[in-house]
Order: sequence, then structure tokens, then C-alpha cells
Amino acid sequence: MEFTTMFLVAFGGGDGAILRYFIAHVGQSFTSTSFPLGTLIVNILGCTLIGLISAMLIGPFRNTVKCFGSFSLSECSAASRHIQVSHWIPSS
Repeated sequence: MEFTTMFLVAFGGGDGAILRYFIAHVGQSFTSTSFPLGTLIVNILGCTLIGLISAMLIGPFRNTVKCFGSFSLSECSAASRHIQVSHWIPSS
């Protein structure tokens, strides 16, 4: 592994850890209870960010996933009724 790659990974990880700590600390300062509100805020923000990035990357392929899901649903429901719709699922 290259030194530059290791440095960029360490810098990105450290930067993310500092940002996570800061957001969690600020979020926790809004409450006086022992409930970890800061951690909840950081986790919700992280999940939202990952979801948005995934939607942008997978967006062009989402119709393919929907079509495959519909195909699988019809195949599985037909198989559960022992009807052979295609040659991929043999009836029992």
C-alpha cells in the first residue's frame, strides 16, 4: 500500500471522527438528560447522507431493481401455488 493512500485514509478518518465528536457534543448540549441525543443526531445525519449518496449513485439503475423485484415476486407467488411460470423454478 502506498504512503499517500494510507495518509489520505488516516486524514479522512481522523477528520470524520473529529466532526462526529463535535456534532455529538453540540447535540448533547441541548439536553440535560442522560439520553445520548448527540449520538442519535449524528447517526440520523449519517444515515441520511448515506441514503442520499446511494440514491444519486444507484438512481439510474432503480428501474432495473424494481423490475427484478416484480419478477421475483411473481415467480415466488407462483411457486408457492405450485404453478410453473418459467423453466427456472421447477414445480414440486
